[in-house]
Amino acid sequence: MQLSQKPLYLMVLGVLLNSLIVFVLCLAADLVRIQLFRLLHINKFLDLISDWLSKYMNLFCEKVKKCSDGNSVNNKKLSQGKLKDR
Repeated sequence: MQLSQKPLYLMVLGVLLNSLIVFVLCLAADLVRIQLFRLLHINKFLDLISDWLSKYMNLFCEKVKKCSDGNSVNNKKLSQGKLKDR
């Protein structure tokens, strides 16, 4: 609001300067975050969680694939009249 009362060139300069200040503050916060992650070994912890989730997701996908493969075979047999009533 204060910049809206100034001449155009000062308003543009003020907006750019404020943007630069916000950028530098966010950059500093990100650098602190990176150092904190290194200090607490959070990346190693996230890698362990990722490996664990990948392992169980792969097992789940294999089971789903087996079920869908079995169903497609049964559907073909059913459409051909080869599957008996259970």
